[in-house]
Amino acid sequence: MPARPVAKKLDMRRRGALAVSVLAVSVLAGAGLCLVGLVLAAAPRRPSRTALERRVEVHDARGDSKAALPVRRELLTLLRREGDGAAAARCLYALASDHRHLREFETAAALYREAAEAFEGQGDRDGQLDCRRMLGVIEYELDEPAKARETLLAALSWAGDRAGSCARARVLADLGNACYHLGRHDEAAGFYQQGLALEARPGHEAERAGTFNLLGRLLDQLGRLEEAERCYRSALELATRAGCALGRAGALRNLAGLEEKRGSPRRAIALCQQALSIYDELEHAAGRASALKHLGTLRAQAGDVQAAVNALQEALVGYRDLGDPAGLARCCASLGEVNERFGRREEAAACFLAAQEAIEAAAARGSRAEALAALAGSSVVRGEVEEGIRRHAAGRASALKHLGTLRAQAGDVQAAVNALQEALVGYRDL
Repeated sequence: MPARPVAKKLDMRRRGALAVSVLAVSVLAGAGLCLVGLVLAAAPRRPSRTALERRVEVHDARGDSKAALPVRRELLTLLRREGDGAAAARCLYALASDHRHLREFETAAALYREAAEAFEGQGDRDGQLDCRRMLGVIEYELDEPAKARETLLAALSWAGDRAGSCARARVLADLGNACYHLGRHDEAAGFYQQGLALEARPGHEAERAGTFNLLGRLLDQLGRLEEAERCYRSALELATRAGCALGRAGALRNLAGLEEKRGSPRRAIALCQQALSIYDELEHAAGRASALKHLGTLRAQAGDVQAAVNALQEALVGYRDLGDPAGLARCCASLGEVNERFGRREEAAACFLAAQEAIEAAAARGSRAEALAALAGSSVVRGEVEEGIRRHAAGRASALKHLGTLRAQAGDVQAAVNALQEALVGYRDL
């Protein structure tokens, strides 16, 4: 009988120890779960497909291919993981276009070929045709319009009637561009008009606006200004109806160029400012830089020197930020011409020298011909590339001569001699 209390006490102790053990295990388990939760919370969350698509849309609207590239690569990885082949093919095509806009042509061409295979796997003939078309566009952008024409004709022949009308119209528009730069103006006009016929159905207003802008540009260069104006106004109306802001801005810029040719810089300035407002609203850096450059030359024609210089200097900053040496070369040359026109010779000399440096940078990226042709004021036909070289060389030699004279007046003899000797070399070459 006396042993019962002891047994009871032992039993109670066992139960207590068990309870403590259970509580300890529970506490440890809870702590472990908390640690897991903290680790998961601290781990970076992968952005969703929707979030990535929205970020890409913002960069595309701004024309910022450099910022779009890493986001689009991440989106492509996600789309492949999800097994969405159609969306992955479209993303691959857009990735190739990012590299093309950055003038990374070899990478772009390889990605377009990869995208063509992806579209083929999806049975998307329009996508395949677009990829073939872009290989021709790259040749055109490398200043090989004859090769581009052959590539684009082959793409059109491959498509036959099995590709959609809009996809074929895009090929025709680029064929028109290649012929335009070859000086085959009648052929170019024919391709543009064929494209307009294919885009005639409702719902294709934005595409038609683009083609009207191209046809208008051709007529503009041929001096058929009334016909060109009708094309530009059709483009403006269609782009407005389609809600295509970039199309509207392009048409306004073209109309500004037309008024400039007619000797009405004030009207041209008003139109150019409208276009600039659209680019500002879209935060479209490339369009903004180009519009500012145009606005600067128009301000100079209207006699507003300081406003012209301000606009051109702002454009220079834009081209530098974009990493566009060809655009920078054009802008430096325009600023040099404005300064020289108003007797600011030292500033003009500095601008011409900066243009030369930008041309060398453009040459390193395969776009020397484009930069030089643009310095000639036009790049309608390949023969004007040679004129661009001649004109820039003459401008540079003249600028060096001015610079040498100014250095001599400032008492910097050696710098003056160096500049004048370099000018002599330039004049001998000419």
